[in-house]
Amino acid sequence: MMNILVDDSLKKLARKLRLLGFDTAVWSKSIDELASNERDIFLTKSRRFLEKALKMGIKSYLIKSDRWESQIRSVFQRLRVSFEDLRPFSRCTICNGSLEELAKDSITGEVPEYILFTAAQFHKCTLCGRIYWRGSHTVHLERLLEITKVSGDTAEKNTL
Repeated sequence: MMNILVDDSLKKLARKLRLLGFDTAVWSKSIDELASNERDIFLTKSRRFLEKALKMGIKSYLIKSDRWESQIRSVFQRLRVSFEDLRPFSRCTICNGSLEELAKDSITGEVPEYILFTAAQFHKCTLCGRIYWRGSHTVHLERLLEITKVSGDTAEKNTL
């Protein structure tokens, strides 16, 4: 799977990409330090950043939309990502760490008690320790997956 770097103005997009399983880092340093990054692609909203990155030989893509749904579609079409390439819910949305599955009895006291009774699976970030479970936000996440499925189908059609 692709390693993505986004500029600081695309933090929401970074979070959505992480939800989908992409290793996504946010760049908040000077653009002149960008050459030291080891990511596959750099996504930015800044034409100035794009030009500098391209001059440095960094594969880059300009994100034009302000809406995350359009940004996701654009990234998927540009990078020719298919729905089958995704590993949803495998990365921490906060720190980008990998998630590992946990047994319910190992998190007693770390989540509200009612969550232990209502959630079936739990995952914990290997870096920051944040615990994840499927809750009421699942509807939003399913919408994101549906958007990416449509985008992935479009990307596949465009490559034929």
